[in-house]
Amino acid sequence: MNKQKLILPISIVLSCLILGGFFCFVRLNKQKPVEYRQSKKIPVSNSSLPKKIGECSKTKVLKVGQRLKDGITGQDIANSGSEIEYANGIYQVSYDNIAGIDNSIIGDGVNLCLVSVPDNCPIGDSRGKVYEATNLRTSETWTAGDSQHGCGGA
Repeated sequence: MNKQKLILPISIVLSCLILGGFFCFVRLNKQKPVEYRQSKKIPVSNSSLPKKIGECSKTKVLKVGQRLKDGITGQDIANSGSEIEYANGIYQVSYDNIAGIDNSIIGDGVNLCLVSVPDNCPIGDSRGKVYEATNLRTSETWTAGDSQHGCGGA
């Protein structure tokens, strides 16, 4: 190995031992273990999105997974809740594992209905819509929000 490549790691290790030992080791090896999913901001061109409570539209499943992802590997963290993304740009997420979401596969047809819209949201915060979805392949139905938190929340 080249001496120049060794100088930096050795100097960092020596500095850490002099300045704080374990603290520096933890800081050098710090990794982000969990990544929280945020509400999706996907450009939507589908004019048939449900806009009023009770309106429905047909779409397809684009992505299915767990609510949390490992920050290092990007892999789903089992039993952390369900998430699903649709071709029309709508996203649903739950802290609970929802069988209907977990049993869905990419390309499944879904009937998606708007069932609730929050009131008195801060300007620009559109989170908190709740949708009921029915998978047209499995006939399973579930209800979940479009964000982990409602408008004005965390």
